[in-house]
Amino acid sequence: MAVRAPFDDPRWSALRRVPATTARGDISELLRGAERGDRVVITRSGKPVVAIVPLTDLAVLLHEDSSAEPEMMGKISRRALSTDENTIDFDELVGGGGGAAAEPQDRINALLLLARDHRAVEDLFEQFEKARGPSAKERLARRICTHLKIHSMIEEEIFYPALRGKIPDDDLDEAYVEHDGAKVLINEIEAGSPDDAFYDAKVKVLKEQIEHHVEEEEKVRGNIFQQARASDVDLEALGEQMIARKAELMAQAQSGALAPAALVTLQHERA
Repeated sequence: MAVRAPFDDPRWSALRRVPATTARGDISELLRGAERGDRVVITRSGKPVVAIVPLTDLAVLLHEDSSAEPEMMGKISRRALSTDENTIDFDELVGGGGGAAAEPQDRINALLLLARDHRAVEDLFEQFEKARGPSAKERLARRICTHLKIHSMIEEEIFYPALRGKIPDDDLDEAYVEHDGAKVLINEIEAGSPDDAFYDAKVKVLKEQIEHHVEEEEKVRGNIFQQARASDVDLEALGEQMIARKAELMAQAQSGALAPAALVTLQHERA
């Protein structure tokens, strides 16, 4: 697969660069950074040789390159997503918990993708709480909002519809309403600035709403993830659809074309 390396593009100069000798000792931290959305260029003798980037960047590359093998994205994705065992228990997420290891998977699993999204935004909220200065807070708040908008869209467009009729409607309806409650704050935060009254409070309440939503999806007994695993939904095929759509939305976000969060259930807010 031919990969263009436009090192003369001014956007490259804004990326953090790490010498290969340093990267060897810091690889775990670099991988965690990529999970949070950071991009790092590894250099040798001062010249860029490789980059560590988020999985969504890889998805965009493979999606745009027509010469990429169809199976490549899933195989690379699975290995990348299972790299940091401290972040997610892969076996449990794909149904191999309880002591029995799951069979090796070549393709991404929808639940694994969503769970890693949850961990990433949890980390962003933690960074926001520690941030000092309005510029740092605004940057993190906007990353949180973009992350949540994309996450909610792939759930509402692909994941939830695939589960309709497979799990109780009430559980899905509640998830949609919880999304809309969060979207109201997301749009408020994106339209505001750290100088606005209640800015930090809005981010804090958004964090609390997301924590509750994550509990409902993947942590409490009988959660949506457990029900999805017990259904006949092809979670690997669903994961492939979701990561392709996520790549499209990430590209929109990077170009500034990602629209404000659209409400689905709060009719009066849309009027």
